Amino acid sequence: MALRHEPQSLLLDRNGRVVIPASLRRVLNLKPGDRLVAWVEKDRLIVRPRAELVRDLRARFRRRPGEERLTKTLRRMRDEELRS
Repeated sequence: MALRHEPQSLLLDRNGRVVIPASLRRVLNLKPGDRLVAWVEKDRLIVRPRAELVRDLRARFRRRPGEERLTKTLRRMRDEELRS
């Protein structure tokens, strides 16, 4: 998701909470109760909706037609290692 939006100032309160402005929540279609995932990448704080991250990861690691299942591959490799 490569959306562009005008930069907005956020305030970190003394309890470490940040409020995401309504305009950004609308752009990202965030609703109360949505789970977010955050991590640091280089010198940036990255925050993404958890559902979006899960969807992207599933697509990335989806087995392609004709591909062997990972568990089968690992078992085969282990069996080969035990035979040598």
